[in-house]
Amino acid sequence: MDNNNFENITDGLDGQELSLESILAEFKAESEVYGKAEDKAEDKSHPIVMENSSQNAGEAKISSAMDFIESVAVDEPLEKSSARKSFQDRDKDAFFPSVEKSTAEHSAKAFPAEEKTDFPSFEKPQKNPPPPEKPKPLTDEDIWNMAANIESSSESYAPSGEYSVLEDDVPEEPDLREKFYAPLIGLISSASAKREEKRLKKKERAEQRRKDTPPELPSQRASDLYAAQALSLRLRCILAAGLCLVLLYLSYGLPAFGILGSSLIIRAFVCLVFQLVVMLIGLDVITNGLMRLFKGKPSVESLISVSCLVSAVDAVVMVITGNTALGLPFCAVSSLSVLFALCGSYLSCAGYALSFKVASLPKDPSVVMSQQNIGEDGRVLAKAKRPVTGFVRESEQSDVFEMVYSFLAPFLLVAAPVLSLFCFIASDKCASFLRTLSACTSVSASFSALLGFALPFYVLTKRLARSGVAIAGYSGASELGRLRQVVITDTDLFPRRTVSIADISIEEGSYPDKVISYTGSMIAAAGLGIAPVFTELMKKNNCSMQRVEDFACHEGGGVVARINGDKVYVGSASFIRLMGIRVEKGSVSASAVCIAVNDVYVGSFEINYTPITSVQRALVSLLSRKTQPLFAIRDFNITPMLVKQKFRLPSSSYDFPSFADRYLISSEESLENGSVVGMFARGGLNSVAGLMLRGRRLYLGSVLCAALSVFGTLAGMVLMLSLCWAGAFDSAGVANVLTFMLLWLSPVLVISLWLKN
Repeated sequence: MDNNNFENITDGLDGQELSLESILAEFKAESEVYGKAEDKAEDKSHPIVMENSSQNAGEAKISSAMDFIESVAVDEPLEKSSARKSFQDRDKDAFFPSVEKSTAEHSAKAFPAEEKTDFPSFEKPQKNPPPPEKPKPLTDEDIWNMAANIESSSESYAPSGEYSVLEDDVPEEPDLREKFYAPLIGLISSASAKREEKRLKKKERAEQRRKDTPPELPSQRASDLYAAQALSLRLRCILAAGLCLVLLYLSYGLPAFGILGSSLIIRAFVCLVFQLVVMLIGLDVITNGLMRLFKGKPSVESLISVSCLVSAVDAVVMVITGNTALGLPFCAVSSLSVLFALCGSYLSCAGYALSFKVASLPKDPSVVMSQQNIGEDGRVLAKAKRPVTGFVRESEQSDVFEMVYSFLAPFLLVAAPVLSLFCFIASDKCASFLRTLSACTSVSASFSALLGFALPFYVLTKRLARSGVAIAGYSGASELGRLRQVVITDTDLFPRRTVSIADISIEEGSYPDKVISYTGSMIAAAGLGIAPVFTELMKKNNCSMQRVEDFACHEGGGVVARINGDKVYVGSASFIRLMGIRVEKGSVSASAVCIAVNDVYVGSFEINYTPITSVQRALVSLLSRKTQPLFAIRDFNITPMLVKQKFRLPSSSYDFPSFADRYLISSEESLENGSVVGMFARGGLNSVAGLMLRGRRLYLGSVLCAALSVFGTLAGMVLMLSLCWAGAFDSAGVANVLTFMLLWLSPVLVISLWLKN
């Protein structure tokens, strides 16, 4: 088939539409003939003018069969509407429907609408360029692959169905908010991750310490050990106190007999000897301080040890050199530091021995616990009947003085030699580096560092032991002082002897023993404070406890369960009506316990609640000190209105959680995660209020003493450096330093007397 055949096709249509399907059908039948006649078609190609055309056709160069197909597909006559309509009515499934669509889309992309013409025209190719290589014959598969590649290509054509020109994808610049918030969010995320990592590490360390901690001693055994240790410490304190009195007499320059009054060197030598003896008496204080210093964890005992060593060296240098211009060394100050450390240890041991003794005496003690994950602050105080397990371990925790000086001691130990050396080098009037260092280290070993908590704790423990009450050391005092919420249960408001059954009403047709048995079983399963009253009633009427199944508390003020297949409702009268059960108005009182079985009201029990004065005083004491009672009341009859009427207190001051939260707070499982902060042998809510009051005073007094002790230490060091800088060693003498430090000990004595009274 030669090129003339194409002319015959276009001329022979005779008014019919030139379509892609007809051309593809011709190529499918005679594909091999196209390849042979390709060169002849190129040589004989010339512009063709279609019949019945009044417009010029667009020009196109056809160099291959594929170009011919594309040009014909694009340049479809627009005026042959009748032929197009007839083609649309054909059955397109007989041809190549997918090829038709893809080729048509390709044609629309390749040639815009404004460039299309009615008829194609062909130009004869130029003969100057070298003839192209003879292409291989195209098969049906090649044609389809080429069409598919052109369709899927995104380099020259728009996506399918989109005929607008695609603009280059230019990334948008981030706005100002993104630039500002992105780094901020990153920092917050990083900080949160670090906090979580620290929390996990802290939890692991706490778990490891818990594993390494030896088992807790029983209260009685711990009391005996502390009492024995306190006995030996008392003897050592008496011996050290006698030597320190002599040192005070010599340091203040009081008249002395013989050579002690005439020779300052002999007096310094005697002070040195007495200090060494005091150090020997308090050898455990010195060794503990040095060991902690060598381990890199200095404490207040390390400050005392360094003070004693520097004072001893200063005294030795003075005795050897015979230089008495600077006055006596600070042996008396260092010795008093050791004495007060021994006194603090003795008072701590005596206080712990007495506290553990009180905890071990009662057979059924009540404890005050600090519960976690409850309340607004996450921790609340609650009273429980349980053994005092954990009381000894909580009591032995570090007090506020130990924690503060463990943080402050490294800075004081570094600052004392550095500032003393600077003062000696920079000041012309500072004549002795050793005396300046001795003054700084002596002042840094505060007298109240080991006595500040021990003395108030011992005084308060003796005061509370008369009532059978004990506080678990500083840890318990801090919990009692910081927490502002206390859980109050049914028995706290109305103990057993204040609740009674005033009247019983059972409907006709009901069995009394069944009603009593069902009611008592439900009340006992709910754990209400009135359960002992119903248990006693069941015993009197020979009723047995029934098995309670599918128990659930209701926010309407009652409980629901199944007993022996019967659905039982127990609650207030309003709750029974809320469940859709008919109860005549006025037939029961507001404080009655009503019961319904299988949606039928069967009876009621009127409860009498008698308020007592001690509970009223306890509530007044708690509210007056901004302590918020958290009512975990399971008894549905005890409402804010009843509390207001019985105790004459404003109901707005109370927090009544939902019944689900009340059951959770007052459950035994919640008490397992708490820590014991105090105990008492007898009493109720009034004992809890008194314990909170004493614990808060001890906590505030200890914190105040610690703050004054630290301030006095820093002020004394600055004062000593200033006097030594000015060369006023007489003003920075041992007598003035003793007076200064004894005055800073007076707040501890005042607070102790306040706690005692």
